[in-house]
Amino acid sequence: MRQLPRKLGGPAANPSPVASAPPAKKTLREKMKSVVKSLNPSRMLMDRQFKKAAAAFPAFCNDWAQKLKQREQNNLAHIAWRFDNGFQTALYTGYSTVESCESHQSAQGFAIGKLSYEEFHYLIKAKNVDEEKTAKATPVDDTHTTEIFRWDKGAWFDFK
Repeated sequence: MRQLPRKLGGPAANPSPVASAPPAKKTLREKMKSVVKSLNPSRMLMDRQFKKAAAAFPAFCNDWAQKLKQREQNNLAHIAWRFDNGFQTALYTGYSTVESCESHQSAQGFAIGKLSYEEFHYLIKAKNVDEEKTAKATPVDDTHTTEIFRWDKGAWFDFK
């Protein structure tokens, strides 16, 4: 294969300084910390617990999504209507699907789970009681929600 001269843009032209830099070497102190950390029995236990927690978190997220659906259905079933400016109006809260479901291990070794979804506030307006049943809900507010959970005693818990 024929190479072009450097100034014409051949493969040797403008080598990236990042690509050519040797990888950063760990100092002896960093190597020792890493070895001690890996031999620490409590850390080894936490690492095993994190593996269990990480494997269980997707199922926990699915359960949480089902709870959000049930909560929205309950909100719809218990709407409180009020008369406002000639209309029957009601507000209720709904939820999107779970957008992200991630588990992480903190620097200290604790298992932490995060899941995110949208929370919507809907307004329903109707002229009369008959129209209430078929009136279309209008979103009036949207809140991005991130829930944080901890793994403790073999199960996921929220911080509340």
